[in-house]
Amino acid sequence: MKQTTIIFLLLFASCTTVRKAEKTLDKKPLERAKYCATNYPIKESVVTNTVYKEGEPVLVKGETEYITVNCDSIIKATPTDKPKQTIVRIPVPVYVRVDTFSTNTTKTQEDSAKLAVLQGANDNLKEQLSDCTDKVDKITADRNRYRSIVIWGSLVLLVILLATLAIWYVKRKARILSVAKGLVG
Repeated sequence: MKQTTIIFLLLFASCTTVRKAEKTLDKKPLERAKYCATNYPIKESVVTNTVYKEGEPVLVKGETEYITVNCDSIIKATPTDKPKQTIVRIPVPVYVRVDTFSTNTTKTQEDSAKLAVLQGANDNLKEQLSDCTDKVDKITADRNRYRSIVIWGSLVLLVILLATLAIWYVKRKARILSVAKGLVG
């Protein structure tokens, strides 16, 4: 009796199909969301970029710097004075350049479920590419084998043909010589 019960359970108990699981999850969206949230969390990444922007020189109003220059060519107004070294102060405007550093922070969020699906599709495509490459390699090897068979077969036929022509030529020459001997002798 135990054996029949076990056999009966094995025959009528089955695994859940994909469609049945989808229907169950459609009826319970909160459980589906919880499952997806625990197994496929959102991946966040933060990228920070620092950008340097060179500023332009700007004239500062009201400020002046003086440069001291030693000029030998300046002569005093009175002709009796001897020329001597004269120090001159020249006003120069003040320019200031302000450079700017700015920081850009970019936050990205990626759906890891989508990434898992795309990774699976990528793996499938890699497998298909590998299969196609293997088929092309096999076809190329077969083609090369058949090509070499045809080339070698053609060479063998050419040698047989040349040998047959040589034998025919020798026999013909021998026949001509025997006819010529019969006419002379």
